[in-house]
Amino acid sequence: MKQLILSKATEISIPEQPLTTSPTSALSSPSRGEGPGNRKKLNTLFKLLPLTALSMLLLSACTNEPKGTPQERYEAALAKGLASEEVTNDLFLGLELAVTDKQFYDRCTELNKQQKVTMGSGGNRVDYKLGDALPRPATLTYYPDFSEDRPRIIKAMDMEIIYDDWSPWNKDAHTPKLMADVAKWAKNKFGDGFEIVDHPQHQKVIVQVKNNRRITFWALDTKAVRGRITDLNALPNEPLGLE
Repeated sequence: MKQLILSKATEISIPEQPLTTSPTSALSSPSRGEGPGNRKKLNTLFKLLPLTALSMLLLSACTNEPKGTPQERYEAALAKGLASEEVTNDLFLGLELAVTDKQFYDRCTELNKQQKVTMGSGGNRVDYKLGDALPRPATLTYYPDFSEDRPRIIKAMDMEIIYDDWSPWNKDAHTPKLMADVAKWAKNKFGDGFEIVDHPQHQKVIVQVKNNRRITFWALDTKAVRGRITDLNALPNEPLGLE
């Protein structure tokens, strides 16, 4: 059994059997607690989100007027990405898609020694403090979605972002503000090409496709923004839920 050290005082065991991760179709399968009542709350939530301003932010660097609807542009980018022979696997912190579980755990151990990450709430979850990347202190928790092969390969990376000072009465740390801040961070980190598209479950999602890499963010509830970065070479048929 391998040991992944994610803090000076804590070790977590890495079993040889596949660890439980989020569903392959994370964008099309309901998360825990996301019943009809919560979807109604999210619908109300997105009425509060300044989507017009958010759209202007995501499109501000475009020199030409974008053609088509956001959904049409997304679908065109997806088709182009699926057909591309170029590979884009980079994520953040030197992490990548399509690497083995050992490479992932070795990189996380190295990041922990550099005091950049710590162990999250579960054996596969890692917490990364975003520092000044967002307007207020926030934590990005990431956890890989592995294949069932041997060695296991990262086919997607799931994420959850929460402002550290979130509370029910601190509206500045709620999802509408967080979603806009995440969109700006994502554009600075991953470049242009993000679109805001309708989603039957999550109301609105922010999505970018670059070659085989698809990045998606959506509001989970009033507290967290959920994200998923998918390797389309490994999961070419994973739906976004736009049908």
